[in-house]
Amino acid sequence: MSKTIKDFIGDRPAPVYTASPGDSLKEVVMKMIDSHVGCLVVKDGDSYTGIVTERDVMHAVSDFDDVCAISVSKVMTKKIRFIAPDDTLEYAAKVMRKKGIRHLPVFDGDNILYVLSIRDIAFAELDELQDEVNILTDYIS
Repeated sequence: MSKTIKDFIGDRPAPVYTASPGDSLKEVVMKMIDSHVGCLVVKDGDSYTGIVTERDVMHAVSDFDDVCAISVSKVMTKKIRFIAPDDTLEYAAKVMRKKGIRHLPVFDGDNILYVLSIRDIAFAELDELQDEVNILTDYIS
């Protein structure tokens, strides 16, 4: 998987869904459901202040009594791990495995361009394996 993140993303439209630190957990969950995503980047003005994931929501459900009223800032992961567009998918997969995370924002120094998910990594690996199968099948034919 030596393909870069930039090559993987290509020209596909990739909205980065965000939340504000003061949003309620209920608002965040509804936005995730409506957007069909497993995380939202938390943005306060022009600053990226965290990321809230499905796992963060699950922890909040077990830790707080009134889950719907909790603000995102209380449950988000504050230390965001970023990768660069020129990093490889292989590197991204290693970071995800090592840190136990399933979402990695791709940051170009100014903006988050994409949020790479473990699903993206899995599909990229499957595509690469299928390409190898095709090459070997052509070779033996």
